Amino acid sequence: MCSYAVVPCVVNCISNEPTAIHVSLTASVRNTKFNGTLDMGSFLFDKSKVFWSPSTFTFNGTITDTATGGNGAFLTGRLTLATTGYANFDASQPASPTNFETATLSFNGNITFPNARPVNLVLNGSDTGNQTGTVSANFSYGNGKSISVNSVPFNNAPGSTQTVTLTNQDELKITFDNTPTVKVLAGSDVVATVTGNMISYTDGYMESLN
Repeated sequence: MCSYAVVPCVVNCISNEPTAIHVSLTASVRNTKFNGTLDMGSFLFDKSKVFWSPSTFTFNGTITDTATGGNGAFLTGRLTLATTGYANFDASQPASPTNFETATLSFNGNITFPNARPVNLVLNGSDTGNQTGTVSANFSYGNGKSISVNSVPFNNAPGSTQTVTLTNQDELKITFDNTPTVKVLAGSDVVATVTGNMISYTDGYMESLN
């Protein structure tokens, strides 16, 4: 079951085009219920002056487990997307290295697991060009404990490589890249490497993950 309510949008008195839209949403599927709002604003034309589109999107919502004895509200957060450069992007033409728009994405919310502390998730991403961008995340789960994901550049072009580093509150790091070896660092010092199912420590000791 789904329902929505649209608050009358604000319009441009000259062109009669919308300049802001607010939507309230409710949806239920089996034992899961969603409540939220979607706000769209900062409308503008693309370079061709044909497409009128919002450049900001803000989504606030909660997902709830409604089953008997269920977990209740297990995901609550705010998702924001903002596009930039839309006025220089020709939406009537395919995206290309010379025709693209950039964007930023952020999410801040809480995830609740049964019999566990809530986890706060902060996610940030940016689309910096045609098929390129960055993403970072931080998970905080009580008593000063956290895991962060570094600002990872991504490039969807063939042959591109990415490196992902996970860091906890004690500066213990695990680095993944396009090689079969995973590095474990304490600060800036490599203390172990993982290849396949084997861990090799810098003191010469080795052990299997099996």
